[in-house]
Amino acid sequence: GVEMAMDATLDGFTITGAGKYDDTLWRHHFDTQGNEQAHEHIGRPGVPGIAVTSDCAVLHNIVHHNGSTGIAITGAAGKNVSPRIAGNVSYRNMGGGIGSMNGSTALIEQNTCFENLHAGIGCDGSSPLVKDNTCHSNIRSGIGISEGSSPKVTGNLCFRNRRGGIGIRTGNETRPLVEGNECR
Repeated sequence: GVEMAMDATLDGFTITGAGKYDDTLWRHHFDTQGNEQAHEHIGRPGVPGIAVTSDCAVLHNIVHHNGSTGIAITGAAGKNVSPRIAGNVSYRNMGGGIGSMNGSTALIEQNTCFENLHAGIGCDGSSPLVKDNTCHSNIRSGIGISEGSSPKVTGNLCFRNRRGGIGIRTGNETRPLVEGNECR
């Protein structure tokens, strides 16, 4: 995979084959609508297609068939991580298409995420701005929000996801602002 450096830009690449993609497992969970998946936090151990741990830009890339999350944005204690993730296509990854976790405050806009093992875009303990994305045919939700996340989710289109358009769970500390989205 690719590990982003501070202030770097990755624009127009195809990232595939990072980690082990398991088509048999993917098909099993697709066929069972994700009902047999364990509750796993995004960002579990594994090699993402693109690892984002600092402010940078990930633009217009195609990220597919990776063994973990396609684009993984990871914050850190005492460090504000606010990258721009825009115009990417992320599909058929063994995690989410795009994952924002551990306090990250990314701008995630105008991406297309489909057929990922988990959510198209997942938020776990983070507060990104998630706007104008298209998430479809993912095994879990189009956009998943959990574990104390407080994202602003606006103007997204979510359809034909196996579990839900926008899924919100795990307690009172999870407090998103969700407005102006279309889910089918």
